[in-house]
Amino acid sequence: MVTRSLVGASLLLGVCACTDDHFDVVNNPVMGGNQTIWQNIKGNPELSEFANLLQRTRVMKNEDDRNATQSFASLLDQPQSFTVWAPLNGTFDATKAKYNQLLLEAAALREAAGNVQTPETPEPPVDPENPGNPETPNPDAPTPSSYEVPAGLTAEQYLDLADQKEYQVVNQFVRNHISRFQYQSLAGAQDVRLMNTKNSVLSNNQLNGLPIGNDVYYSTNGSLYTLQGANPFAFNIFDFISSSENYSTLYGILTDPQVDHKTFWAAGSTEGAMNENGEMVYVDSVFLYNNDILDAAGAQIKNEDSVYVALIPTNSAWDEAVEKVSALYTYGTTYCYDWDEETGKFLKNGANALKFTKAEMDSLQSLITNETIIRNMFFTPSIFTGVNTADSAQVINYTLHADSLKSTTGTTFYNANKGGENPLFAGINPVKASNGYVFPLETYRVDPAYSFINHTENQAAFMTCSTTGCVTQGGQMITLTDDNRNTEVLGDLADDRYSYYAVSGNSKLTIRFRLNNILSARYKITIQMAPNRINKDHIRLDQNGDTIVEAPKFDVQLLGDDMKTISGTKAVKNIQIDQDKVTNIVLYEDVFFPKNYVGLPSGYSSFPMLEVSMTLAQQKSGNCKALSIGKIIIEPVRD
Repeated sequence: MVTRSLVGASLLLGVCACTDDHFDVVNNPVMGGNQTIWQNIKGNPELSEFANLLQRTRVMKNEDDRNATQSFASLLDQPQSFTVWAPLNGTFDATKAKYNQLLLEAAALREAAGNVQTPETPEPPVDPENPGNPETPNPDAPTPSSYEVPAGLTAEQYLDLADQKEYQVVNQFVRNHISRFQYQSLAGAQDVRLMNTKNSVLSNNQLNGLPIGNDVYYSTNGSLYTLQGANPFAFNIFDFISSSENYSTLYGILTDPQVDHKTFWAAGSTEGAMNENGEMVYVDSVFLYNNDILDAAGAQIKNEDSVYVALIPTNSAWDEAVEKVSALYTYGTTYCYDWDEETGKFLKNGANALKFTKAEMDSLQSLITNETIIRNMFFTPSIFTGVNTADSAQVINYTLHADSLKSTTGTTFYNANKGGENPLFAGINPVKASNGYVFPLETYRVDPAYSFINHTENQAAFMTCSTTGCVTQGGQMITLTDDNRNTEVLGDLADDRYSYYAVSGNSKLTIRFRLNNILSARYKITIQMAPNRINKDHIRLDQNGDTIVEAPKFDVQLLGDDMKTISGTKAVKNIQIDQDKVTNIVLYEDVFFPKNYVGLPSGYSSFPMLEVSMTLAQQKSGNCKALSIGKIIIEPVRD
């Protein structure tokens, strides 16, 4: 994803009523044409409250932009092109608004950082007309008396928090009133792209329905309009997460530098001039942004052009989520790996197995838990059947009542109240965002048995196994046709296919099926068996030409990667196969796997197994020398 910095957020998004390049300065001396936009704002007593916020905020590219030193007042004094819609005094609550409070809290945090140590931090914004002195804050602004500066943080942590608070003001208010292009309010209906990349509508001398003043202050670097109120900030889903301390846990994970990266893209940036050190100074910096978790989730929740339904947990709900989901990822201390199909065993075992320390197990569990929760918080309405995504009512109704929803990562969330309101969403008032709908979760309602624990049906074509005592390694794929199908046998097989395991000589038949993506959870395991005589070609005759009547039986057991019976399970003996129909046989109604096999380091594949066997004694007593298996069904146990 390519995202422009604050200095050039909308370079590519001009419309017919604006100039094409914000560095092409248009001097239209109708009113105040000899002054910059900032000078016109500063000189207008009706814009003093807006001016104060411009002086107190820095031109930050993002919330991590520690090195930003230029104030927005200074930026609007530069020879570039802008359009500014400045809210008039009294049309918004400047002194008590949260933006003033946030700036005061940011100042308190920076003071706390200075008391820890003397950090290398930029000077506060300065008055461009008096650069030697910091701008004096509005004396009428509230003091952060109710704000309690957190104790025990490092200087860097204090500064990070300060930057986050200031950036909220920058992104949600200041840049929400400025565009990098020149627009004419009377030029007809126009889509306006603001510096924060938000889309606004300019129509009938109104910005998003707010009346624009009749006077236009043409300036040396653009146009200034007055506005009857503060332009409402259109929160996208990411903005929603960042806007409240209630979601700070989730926000902290998403903004962790380990997963959230930005890289300067010189080729896509606009060069300015060389500085005194011979280094190029870019007037329009472009950065490549990627977030490992959100990218993996396929959820571009910062993108204004996408639409999502999002489940966003509060901090307390997040703690509940971690408790629920982390239990699925209980790692073991050792994992055998490097599977050998010939022997049906792992080659890397014992001393050569993959080993984890307690700290490594905990770290891996925490990482995959966080990723699982976040990657499965988002749904794309574009795949909702029969829904007009532009119709909020349709989107919400489908979300509430669908039998199942598929997340952006392909996880299916089943409605535990099929036919009625999904308990996952019921009773929650969704919040409309600029790019979708947010369902805030005060409690974590996701039941892993209806979501993260997969229901899989490993049909014959996709069953992976190793065999011993079998004529064909891995079994033989059989397709039933009109010619070979025995219609005396009832029941159907998926795609009319099954796997046929014929015994080699006088050997015990052993089939070990891989059970992939097994979590430390409860499962129900079912096997679909067909009588061998479902295929006319597999009807055996005795020496007299009479049909041999089979009565096959088999055994099963669950094996871990160490080839030992999984703790808490027992072998199931002498399971009878119905000779008149295809039958689904429940092997384990409720079995718990104590060890998770998902999310192992790259290159280490391990899994438990379902072992199906037919002994020599069973072959003899059952007059049977083969097993026909349609599929293996693994599904979560749902209370």
